[in-house]
Amino acid sequence: MSEDKLTGYPSIDKPWLKYYSEEARNAKVPACSMYQYIVEKNGNNEEQTAIRYYGRKVSYGQLFPKIRETARAFKAWGIGEGDTVTLMSLDTPETLYCIYALNYLGAVINSVYLSLTPAEIRKTVCETASKMLIVLDIVSDKLAAVAEELGDKQILVLHFDTSMPLIPRMIFRLMGKERRGGYTEWKTFLKAGKNEEIAPIYKKDAPAVIVYTSGTTGEPKGVVLSNENINTVALQYEMSGQEFERGDTFLTYAPPFMAVGMSINIHMPFALGFTEELCADPSPENVNKVYLKKKPNHFLGAPVNILLIQKTIKGEMDFCKTIAAGGELLGNAEIQGLNEFLREKQSNARYVTGYGMSEFAATVTTETESAYKLGSIGIPLCLVTAKAVDTETGVELKYGEIGELCFTSPSMMLEYLNNKQATDEVCRLHRDGKKWIHTGDLGYIDEDGFVFFTGRMKRIFLTKCADGIICKIFPVRVEKLVESVNGVRRCAVAVEEDKEVLHRQIAYMVLEEGVKQEEVLHEVRNVCEANLPMHSIPCRYEVLDKLPLTVSGKTDYGKLEGRRN
Repeated sequence: MSEDKLTGYPSIDKPWLKYYSEEARNAKVPACSMYQYIVEKNGNNEEQTAIRYYGRKVSYGQLFPKIRETARAFKAWGIGEGDTVTLMSLDTPETLYCIYALNYLGAVINSVYLSLTPAEIRKTVCETASKMLIVLDIVSDKLAAVAEELGDKQILVLHFDTSMPLIPRMIFRLMGKERRGGYTEWKTFLKAGKNEEIAPIYKKDAPAVIVYTSGTTGEPKGVVLSNENINTVALQYEMSGQEFERGDTFLTYAPPFMAVGMSINIHMPFALGFTEELCADPSPENVNKVYLKKKPNHFLGAPVNILLIQKTIKGEMDFCKTIAAGGELLGNAEIQGLNEFLREKQSNARYVTGYGMSEFAATVTTETESAYKLGSIGIPLCLVTAKAVDTETGVELKYGEIGELCFTSPSMMLEYLNNKQATDEVCRLHRDGKKWIHTGDLGYIDEDGFVFFTGRMKRIFLTKCADGIICKIFPVRVEKLVESVNGVRRCAVAVEEDKEVLHRQIAYMVLEEGVKQEEVLHEVRNVCEANLPMHSIPCRYEVLDKLPLTVSGKTDYGKLEGRRN
């Protein structure tokens, strides 16, 4: 829509579309399975390396037969269309073969955290009526209770070293723990399917994958995603205008039990014809080690990963085309510092941030080279529509007005697993006839289509002022203010209940190296007292070596709250 015809409402005007090509604006959701999509996108790309793992290469021409071989094995073990298989694994080649093989057969992948207790494993297997369980060897000691449900033979154990070259495999086995027998091993599993006949299965809007929310605001919920949901994310990245070329390398480390792992770290690179450098150990220290050694063209991580790279990398970064993070926002000064660092290292990239949810199979907004505005979380992807609504009435707000951020997209989940109430609470039908996800996050959209995050609705608390009036406190506001103080690298504000004033805030900080702690704390107190209303000033300030993080790289406020006296 031209500027002289703007209505003032983002969801109608869609000003972000000016940053996209006509092809992107008219893009259609791929009507096929995840497997069929990556085959279609790489039909003439079979010689290109698809996977690198400890130096071993798998080309696209080898990848697809390996997936089909794995699919035949699953069929021999009784897995077919609509069946659910629970997966507890990290990014190994065999894990990826299993994901796409199950997708080939029209089965549903229930991808769960490795940190589940034996009781939780048993619960998810039962709730999803899983016919089989695939686990990585490091959690095989948790399987006794589940074996009673499924039987040992329906448990497939994957090993880190199966696809390693000889020397790394020998070293790994010398360092590893003794293998427990009794469950199905990879070679035995594959042999069973040698004579099976298979054909790819695709059914529109059918469940394909279940991933789980991080649980930062309550019990994790199973997010049921279709092929179309996940394919849409890959398509939108292809149409984003980023500097993507076939043969580029991508560091794949986010586990498949996270939406960002399944859709952006695994599926999207294959759809773009990239080479995926698999990093099975997702710890920040190991990811950093692999990044420094392999020098991938593209990397999507958490801020903790990016800052660690900045701190440790030596030499130029002319290999770096994109370096992006999500989950949490850095301050503007920190972002500017990163961009200056990248220029000094001879990279044309800029630090890119975005916003996403498991309920959208990952990303809904992102910055790009042509759409970049400091402090924003980018523009909606080409098939996404965004708006901010009044938190009381649900009415759409105009440009610059803060409300609850809502999005609609073909990548929107089918539902929360076995939880209609929670599904209906977050996914609502609006007057325009479309279903919108209510994010629970506050923000606004400017006239250029950039989205700005200002805080979380669920992190708004009530407190009692000195005069007895009940007021709201906003921890995010305090975090941003504290992070503006020289010497403070990161701040997270946890809230504790208090009988006298309802809620009190505690500011936890990570300081820059070399600063004098007492001087910084003195300045933080002064800044808070000068800029915050009395009821919003933290009751306590504490310095930590690092902030606790969830597996998805977000601040773990639950652990911070557990530190309270």
